Amino acid sequence: MEFLEGHPLLIRNARIVTTERVFLGSAAVEDGRIAEVSEGDAVRSGVDFEGDYLLPGLVELHTDHLESHYEPRPAVTWHAGSAVLAYDAQIAAAGITTVFDCFRIGSDEMDTRLGFGETYLPLADAVASAVEAGLLRAEHRTHARCEVAAPNVVAVLEAFLASHPAHLISLMDHTPGQRQFRDFEKYLVYYSGVSGRPRAELEEAARERQRFAAPRALKNRPLIVAIARAHGIALASHDDTTIDEVEQAHADGVTIANFQRRSRRRSPRAPQVWPL
Repeated sequence: MEFLEGHPLLIRNARIVTTERVFLGSAAVEDGRIAEVSEGDAVRSGVDFEGDYLLPGLVELHTDHLESHYEPRPAVTWHAGSAVLAYDAQIAAAGITTVFDCFRIGSDEMDTRLGFGETYLPLADAVASAVEAGLLRAEHRTHARCEVAAPNVVAVLEAFLASHPAHLISLMDHTPGQRQFRDFEKYLVYYSGVSGRPRAELEEAARERQRFAAPRALKNRPLIVAIARAHGIALASHDDTTIDEVEQAHADGVTIANFQRRSRRRSPRAPQVWPL
C-alpha cells in the first residue's frame, strides 16, 4: 500500500503503546499528525497490523555507529555521504525517529599513536548536506562527546560550534584507572581490540595518558561547561562511578547521566553507589 503525503492513514488491529499502557486498537493519521486513537477492533478498514506493535518514534541520545560506518576497518574510510545514508537507514529500521549523531571532540598523544583522531568534520558536513537535500529518514541532531583530558578539546569544540550546531555535550574522561576504565586490565583488552596494537605499546601509551590527564581535565572541564552554558546546550556526564563524580556533574548543571556505572569503591560520605 502506498502512503501519499496529505492523504489520511488508518491503522487497525495494532498493539498500541502509550505512556500509560499497551492495548489493541486503531489509529488515524491526517496531514502527518495523529488525529485519533481508539481501543478495540471495531474498525474494519485501513492497514491491518495483525497485532504488531505501534509505538512512538524512539529518541537515541548516544550512538557511535556513524563513525563505524565511516571507518569500518582501522585506517580504512568510506565515502562520508554514503556512510551517513547507510547509518540513517539503520537508525530508521530500528524505529528511531530522532537521533543524536555522536562526534568525538578532542584527541591526545595516545590517540595519535594508535591512529585515532578527529573524524567529525567530513561526517558533520555530510549529515548537513543530506538533511538539506531531504535524503534522511530520521531527524538528526548533534551530540558532541568531549574528551576533557585531551589537550585540544576546547579549541576543537569552539571550532566545531563556529560552523555546526550542537544539541548535547557530554563530558567524557577515558583515562585508565577511573570511571569506565577503573580496571587497567580491561582498558588494555579494549584498546587491543579496537587498535590491533601490541600490548606493550598500549601499556606504555596508557601510562603516558595517565601522567597528563588529570591536570588537563581539571583545566578543560569548567571551560567546556561554560561553553555549553553560553550556547544553551544540554550537558551529559559520562561513566560517573562515585558519589563525588555525581555531585560534580550536578554542580556543573548536568541533566543526563550517560552510562553511569556501579563502583565497588565506596564514597566516604555514603554507604554505597547506585546507578540512576
